[in-house]
Amino acid sequence: MNDCERSVVLGIAGPTCSGKSALSDAIQQYEPQEVLVLHQDDYYRDYSGMSGSEIARVNFDRPDAVDMPLLARHVRGLRMGFTVKKPVYCRLTHCRIGSESVVPHPIVVVEGLFVLGWPDIALELDMKVYLDADRDTIWKRRLRRDAA
Repeated sequence: MNDCERSVVLGIAGPTCSGKSALSDAIQQYEPQEVLVLHQDDYYRDYSGMSGSEIARVNFDRPDAVDMPLLARHVRGLRMGFTVKKPVYCRLTHCRIGSESVVPHPIVVVEGLFVLGWPDIALELDMKVYLDADRDTIWKRRLRRDAA
């Protein structure tokens, strides 16, 4: 990426199991050298200090379960051409297990439940997509996902 160029940032939001990850991953597969995907789910807060029963009470579909300010800083940094250290999150333990360096790409896709509604992220988006699906489809997808 040229130093004078900024990344184009695409935000993809929608309800749980509406196809956000599938769409963003398909875009990345189309041009893997050009596209970086940031999944909001990688920015869940670290719950390593909590017991299993406490974690069971966490609503992961609420914005406060996610470190949205960190995600916003990373989107802004990547857009400006900076490398960022993205958290690596384990969904089984609900803990951050490290970080990985992520370099800017010409296209950055940010996907998640809240990326269009969080002002500090929405301001960085050049394009916005909202996916929707009917309740039956979402319910079936969620059952398949959560049973795995």
